[in-house]
Amino acid sequence: MHALITRHVHTTTRSIRYAILLSAIGCAFIAATPRAEAACLPAPAWTNGPAGTITDPQPTFSWAAVPGATSYTLYVLTIPEEAWAVRQVGITGTSFRPSPLESNHDMRWKVKAEGPCGAGAYANGQTFRVGSGPSCPPTVAPTLNGPSGNITDVAPTFCWSSVPGAEEYVIALLFAPDDGYYVFGHADSTSETCINLGPLPVNTPMRWKIKTECNEIYGPFSPSVYFTIVQ
Repeated sequence: MHALITRHVHTTTRSIRYAILLSAIGCAFIAATPRAEAACLPAPAWTNGPAGTITDPQPTFSWAAVPGATSYTLYVLTIPEEAWAVRQVGITGTSFRPSPLESNHDMRWKVKAEGPCGAGAYANGQTFRVGSGPSCPPTVAPTLNGPSGNITDVAPTFCWSSVPGAEEYVIALLFAPDDGYYVFGHADSTSETCINLGPLPVNTPMRWKIKTECNEIYGPFSPSVYFTIVQ
């Protein structure tokens, strides 16, 4: 009986020691597990920037200064893709105006401070969308208003309708029929909606047409209008 009691005591002691050992191992594992480090700098206290539908494709993003920050990182992300529309690092001020953003796409933005200790926490701005503006280049051609048919003015003025989004207009003055030869060997351009090209050949069928230009990209030509200076 005494032997049985002794064996039971030894078994219980081993169980207790085993439990203590497991507990110690567990504590050591928890202590060794790296904890998520808090951001070394706080998020900017406030942000100010685009919200809702805007018309300016180059909005200004601004935020409060963070003590200890040496620079800031700005992200503008598309929704829902979360793709970068803007990723600007090393901003030394507290505002940034990016290159023109894509129209008709929902976006959101966020900014964080950077310092000697690392990156700070993000401050989230509003969601926004750049509203649709004029196409660049325009997708429509001007409406012509100028010489047509038989005329007597040897130096007619060519005019046309303005087109939103057009930076310049290109006038092509060609011989008719449609052989493609320019009267002056080239096309002329202007930012106005009228142009006078000076004296033109008489008794010579001609045609003219206009197209728009924006950021060195051309829109479609208008239909040609035919005329002849009769002398």
